[in-house]
Amino acid sequence: MTTPTMTMTRSSRGFIVAVPRTRTTTMMTTDATTTMRATTTKTTKTTRGHAGRRHIPGHGQRRATRTRTISASASTLEEVPGTNYMTLTCEVTKPLGLTLESGTADVGAFVASVRGDGNAAKEKSGIEARDVLTSVNGADTRGYAFDDILDALVNAPGDSIQLTFKRFMSSVNATNPGDRAWLEANSLKEGVTTTPSGLQYRVKKTGTGPGGIGPNTPCECHYSGTLISGKEFDSSYKRGKPLTFAPKQVISGWQEAMRMMREGDEWELFLPSELAYGGRGSGQFIRPGDALLFTMSIERRLE
Repeated sequence: MTTPTMTMTRSSRGFIVAVPRTRTTTMMTTDATTTMRATTTKTTKTTRGHAGRRHIPGHGQRRATRTRTISASASTLEEVPGTNYMTLTCEVTKPLGLTLESGTADVGAFVASVRGDGNAAKEKSGIEARDVLTSVNGADTRGYAFDDILDALVNAPGDSIQLTFKRFMSSVNATNPGDRAWLEANSLKEGVTTTPSGLQYRVKKTGTGPGGIGPNTPCECHYSGTLISGKEFDSSYKRGKPLTFAPKQVISGWQEAMRMMREGDEWELFLPSELAYGGRGSGQFIRPGDALLFTMSIERRLE
């Protein structure tokens, strides 16, 4: 395996390190300008769908009812009832000393590490590895490409930056942070609904058959499943034959969706790992922590 190249530059505003998968990118910052130079290299892709990680220099709905200050700096961590995440809002002086990594498919960003020599650590901001970045100086960045997030950080005015993160509960079934960042971006797309459990769905076709599907109600269903990368791992459509099962017999994300669907419905489902195969993964392609995408239709309700 080829080891990715790492480059570093220093300036009056701090430092940036790039550890790319398929290219070497050097960013040089000054007080007035930002210059980017990219050169292609032959490297081995080590993480599916991740464009790379970079050290960043100085540069959702709130339903919480409980807020606590976590340090002497301007940082608050809010619990969001009925969800599996908290929100962290903090203001950090440049240089931040954070290593950010792109979300899957180069969308969004999450914290890979917090450097001990940066102000995020020195000011006790409360930022932790795996926190998913959601806004920079009040601008929602969840749908941004990774490079656009870097631009927002590098070009932020002033001596400090206000950042907001989502911190998802840690468990053996937790979604990997790259896929989690992708799901955050996906939640903003037109027609996508997110339930308190984290299930995301979009209605493709509305049926006219009976609803009220219970946990033991057998249904004939067609489905196809892919990773976020687009890799398909299963499809009853291609086999030309639907499967029969009740909600209680399938993964929890399907259970929740089926209970809301009716005969004839066809939905797109976007499942965090916690609602899919969790920390165990499944088969050849689904790794522990993978988010999964499905198209699912209820062809017939059998009782």
